[in-house]
Amino acid sequence: MTENIEQMKALYDALSKAQGEMAAAKKDRTNPHMKYAYATLASVIDAVREPFSANGLSHMSFVRSAPVEGSGWDVSVTVRIAHASGAYVESEMSAPLGDSKGLTHIQSAGVLITYMRRYLMMALCGV
Repeated sequence: MTENIEQMKALYDALSKAQGEMAAAKKDRTNPHMKYAYATLASVIDAVREPFSANGLSHMSFVRSAPVEGSGWDVSVTVRIAHASGAYVESEMSAPLGDSKGLTHIQSAGVLITYMRRYLMMALCGV
């Protein structure tokens, strides 16, 4: 996280304005097993795109993986919300890479990464 107080004030001000302009992310997908509607990552990004752009904000994601002794791999995702001033806030989530029936390891990683990005974006953006 940025330490400069003035930059952080600018970030918080811009994020506050952007949140006031954001609509809810559209629930554009239904979970076939649990039968509930949810907003996809694309829908969350659509909800923040214009308000972020209008207020000097951007978002980015960083992915990392690491072997875990005896249990495969952990995948970590960091989502950063940055302001034109240089200030930023970020949050990280990690989870073990599990076996998904019918998917390769990289496809399973993609599913997990997308899931974590979606939840981190919603939490950081207030969507």
